[in-house]
Amino acid sequence: MSLSYQIQRAIYQFWPAKQGLFTSGQVQTLGKTFSWVYDCGTSSKVAILDQPIKEMKQSLPNERLDLLAISHFHKDHKSGIDRLRKDITIENILLPYYSLWQRLVMAVLLGYEGKDLIEYIYPLQALHKKGIKAKNVIIVTKNLKSAKPT
Repeated sequence: MSLSYQIQRAIYQFWPAKQGLFTSGQVQTLGKTFSWVYDCGTSSKVAILDQPIKEMKQSLPNERLDLLAISHFHKDHKSGIDRLRKDITIENILLPYYSLWQRLVMAVLLGYEGKDLIEYIYPLQALHKKGIKAKNVIIVTKNLKSAKPT
């Protein structure tokens, strides 16, 4: 089976936010637009993301984001997600897989305590508790050969 699409337009945007940033983009084919965001955070005050997030949302077709990809769970990569999710629908969230022991070790090495520690150890529960939901959550494993397409 062969799939072929003619890309009409591709947009890639960097949104700086002092100590952090996020990127977004869209790929438009005949009659369809795929929109995505990669990370969304800053280690500065989160309010610095308000204007870039607002501008990015204005470009979304039907207030719908097809993919939110989070590279890892440091503050400067995720602190703006709560603001990003307001007033839009997120279809898919892409997360990296780390075993529980890896998350524990990383959290301790990073000096996380209290609420930050719990969120780092249990990222899916933290997203859900903040009201960040998607139709699908995709966890990327290290061994891509064993991953089965859905």
